[in-house]
Formats: sequence, C-alpha cells, structure tokens
Amino acid sequence: MSQTCNLSRVSRQYPCPICGKTDWCAYNQKIAICMRIQSPYPTKNGGWKHYLNGNYEVPPQTHTPARNARSNDVTLHYVYKELLAILPLKESHRQHLLARGMTPQEIEAGMYRSLPTYGRSEIIDRLVARTETDVLLGVPGFGYKNGRLIMTGPPGLIIPVISPNGLIVSLLIRPDRQKEGRKYVLLSSRWLEYGSSPGARLHLARPAKIMSDNITWITEGPLKANISAWRLQAKVLAVPGVSNWRSVLSLALPPKIVIAYDAADYEKNYHVRHHARALANSLIDRGYKVYAALWQKAKGLDDALVEGRSIKVLSVYREGGRKECSIA
Repeated sequence: MSQTCNLSRVSRQYPCPICGKTDWCAYNQKIAICMRIQSPYPTKNGGWKHYLNGNYEVPPQTHTPARNARSNDVTLHYVYKELLAILPLKESHRQHLLARGMTPQEIEAGMYRSLPTYGRSEIIDRLVARTETDVLLGVPGFGYKNGRLIMTGPPGLIIPVISPNGLIVSLLIRPDRQKEGRKYVLLSSRWLEYGSSPGARLHLARPAKIMSDNITWITEGPLKANISAWRLQAKVLAVPGVSNWRSVLSLALPPKIVIAYDAADYEKNYHVRHHARALANSLIDRGYKVYAALWQKAKGLDDALVEGRSIKVLSVYREGGRKECSIA
C-alpha cells in the first residue's frame, strides 16, 4: 500500500509535525505532506513529502461522509452563475480590486462578488428557487450537515475560476481574515454529506481586446491572470499552483507560450524553478515556441504591468539556455 494512503488532516489538536501549523497539511505514522516547508520530494498537490520516525501522535481516522462526484462543468457553470447573480460585491472588496489597479470595467467583467458571514440560509433559499436542491449536490460549496443543506466558505472576496471553455468551474475566495500561508482558498464542501471537492482547475483570462491569438501567457492565480490579461491584451492562463501544470498539456494552445511566474519566487525557490522548467520542456517537446518573462522590483506579473515595469522576454530552449528576444 502506498505511504500516502490513509493520511489524516492536521488540526489544532494534531498540528503538522514539520511546520507546526494546524491546517493545510496531512500525515500518518510514516510520512508528512507539508505544504509550507520544502524537502527534496515535491508532491503533485504542491506540497513536499517528509519521512517520519513513527513517534508522532496521529489524528484518529474519522467517519467519511457520503460524497457526490463533482458535477460536470456545465452544471457547475449554471449553479455558480446563478449564485453570482444573487451575491453583491461589498464596497471594501471593490476598493481592494481598484487598489490592485483594476478599472470598473475590469471588475464588472471579472464577475467578482462577496461571500457574506450571515444570511447563508436566505442565499440557499434564493438559489434553490432559481435551480433545484438536487442540482446543488455535487457542486463544491454545498452539502448537508445534520440533515440541513448548507453553504460553506469563509467570508471574503469571490474570484470566479473560468475554464478554457469559458465556463465557471470553481470559486476562489480571498478571506477577509487572512491566515499565514492561506491567502486564497477554493470553495469546497468535501467534508459534508453529499459535498464535493473543487479539484485543481485551470483559469483562462480573456480581456475585452486581444492583440494576437498566437500568444498565451501562463502565470499562477486567477486574479493575477485577470489583471495581466487586460494590460497585455492577450489571453493569460493561470495554473492552480506551480506544480499543477500538467493539465496545460491537454489544451490546444497557440504556437507561442510565455511563462511568467513571480520573479522573486523563480529566483529564490527551487520548487518554482523546477516546475517552470518541467512545463517549458514539455511544451517545447510538443512543438511550442516557449518564452520566459522576467522583471525587477515587482512581485507578480500583474504588479509589474500595473507599475509600468520593464518586462524582458527570453526564448527558452530544451537544453536550458535562454536568449532575450521579441515575441511580436
């Protein structure tokens, strides 16, 4: 049996044996999957495997609730679109988006909304009136607790995740109360009866005006992709974590691809460099012309564009070389 079987989630009573935190990580007697502290063994979910000596107290296995398979993308889009039509956008969240450099037109196009602390029952009642109760089962964010249909998710700013097919397939939340290492969370209900997990989904940002269909940029995170797309006037594909890039290879992409992960992370973080190189090599092997975007004095691609930083574009080669060039 694989060592990754029967992993238990950390909690306040059973913190991670590697980083000491009480969320996001998991472990059993043999290994820990830590989402914060690196090891030589990266995992597919973006964490790192650490081998344990078996002396740690492990959380007890609990009852696993009945779950629905995640609904198909058409159903997800239908439910989430109806939900977004019900929810407002708080002024504080609007101001946050404006402070990130977005325009009112971009905010409207992005379908951003606010998930409130209170009034969830009323939201569900209104949503059921627009759809049906059974349709919500299998949609991440909804499920039963103690026999009652509820909606999950921390209060915060909702960022719709749009698939390459143009469908709303999950909802990313920027919680109002930030936790270290958890700036964004996906709306999920995997722990509820008939709940489901959102999975790791790609997001494709499409601006109002596109200069060329021959180029797609790749970065990390839907909000960053949305802001960048409008300024580049190009499609920007957001991976859900630098290690979750393999689904990119199943897409019909244009001939030119620009990889634009956060500059500081790329320079200092082996994990980011490793997966950026793996993605680049896989695309090159499939016949794509691959480039890397670099900049200084700004964290992400969106920051660099909003601040008017100079962005260098370099050709990337299979053997590891790079050469500055133009992608026009």
